[in-house]
Amino acid sequence: MTENAFILSAGRSGSTLLSNLLNGHSEILSTPESVFLVLMGIKYGNQSSFSEKDYKMISEHVWLRKKELKGSWNQDKTQLLAQLISQQPQSITHILDLIYRSYNGVGNKINPKVIVDKNPMYSRYLKVIDRCYPKAKKIILVRDYRDRFVSIRKNQPFKFVSPGIIRGIAWARRNKVLYKYYCENKSSCLLVKYESLIKNTDLVLAEICQFVGLQYEEEMKDFRLQYKHQFESEEVSEEQQKFLDNMHHLSSQPITNSRIGIWKELDKKTIQKLEVFCSKIGSEFGYVPSQSISAFSKLVVRIKLMPKIAKGIIVAAFRKVSFHLPFWLQKILVNYLR
Repeated sequence: MTENAFILSAGRSGSTLLSNLLNGHSEILSTPESVFLVLMGIKYGNQSSFSEKDYKMISEHVWLRKKELKGSWNQDKTQLLAQLISQQPQSITHILDLIYRSYNGVGNKINPKVIVDKNPMYSRYLKVIDRCYPKAKKIILVRDYRDRFVSIRKNQPFKFVSPGIIRGIAWARRNKVLYKYYCENKSSCLLVKYESLIKNTDLVLAEICQFVGLQYEEEMKDFRLQYKHQFESEEVSEEQQKFLDNMHHLSSQPITNSRIGIWKELDKKTIQKLEVFCSKIGSEFGYVPSQSISAFSKLVVRIKLMPKIAKGIIVAAFRKVSFHLPFWLQKILVNYLR
């Protein structure tokens, strides 16, 4: 029987690196990023019977969202539909498992014992994951919010996604949700720090393997250096392709701690803004603030950023609501926002 596990984190926290490392295990299938779990989980999560019409709808819309990631799956849509019709799955969980198994890229296994999925957006859809996979293991991966900001500050992958400091301070909201979830579900959650993964890779991977019920394999650490996911996107702009290439470049390189502490290159004002919003929850993970900031200074920083924060909240709310719209309307919106 196959078990499922999810890597939950804010973006640029090392989830792709961890996914690639886990995929080096002979009994773990760790798939590239996708969004179909959220898309299908929302639409079909409460449905208890499925027809051939449903299977056709599902196979047709697997890549309705995040189509630019489709190329890394090397997926045969016709074969997926044939499997759905042949096996007649009558639960969204069974359907999702067949979609995961339709992945045909690097590291694919025919009968994995554990299937791992990751997406930074999953922190907003924990209820969907729990509804579809109530017994799944959750690996909560966290990285110093200041280092993370250095990695994302120049990236604006898609329209209406705020670049710069707003994406940086969004770390607080994402990780506050994940920390609360971890505290409430410790039996099914494992907290992993990016810094520990880098500095003590073997120990952390062994801990994760034990967590998901497997034995650690030494080959895991070097697998991604020999075999890499090919992130060949489809119908995306040159700017988006550049973003995807940059996003996954370091995850397939030799592990180095050179990216730990890179936040010290930031100017004091930027660090102050990040620490105003992120230091409280950051301290729960052991990330010590570098500045002592007065209550007045904190208030000034919050007031100045309020318009941008409001815009970010509205955009995030709109994106979340959009997953509940009919597929045809989602398609129109996705094409417009790209």
